Amino acid sequence: MTLDELNAISRRAGGLRSDKERVTSAAKTLAERRNADPRESAADLIATMLQHWRYDTDELARDTFFAVLDEFLPDMLRIAEMRLEAKARTLGQQERALRAQIAGYLDEPAKPEAS
Repeated sequence: MTLDELNAISRRAGGLRSDKERVTSAAKTLAERRNADPRESAADLIATMLQHWRYDTDELARDTFFAVLDEFLPDMLRIAEMRLEAKARTLGQQERALRAQIAGYLDEPAKPEAS
């Protein structure tokens, strides 16, 4: 192996070390946010990331966070959809119960709900 080849390997090793330190720092940035104020909303965190996390390890942390969001976005949207559907069912049941109560008081049959 020539001296030039050894120098090239050494430069590559130095680059990998630098990359490792950058990635480790980005992971620590995310860990600090995770361990910070537990009352901080996702919206606040995302706003902070978009406004301030634009350089170096903060940018890497932000980009990685958004990549994870992209990966889980269909599941998160489905969960939100199911919660809203469950809430709509509960509200419908409450409405029917109140209408039945009114109908019982007035001795009228409850009107069927329009779907």
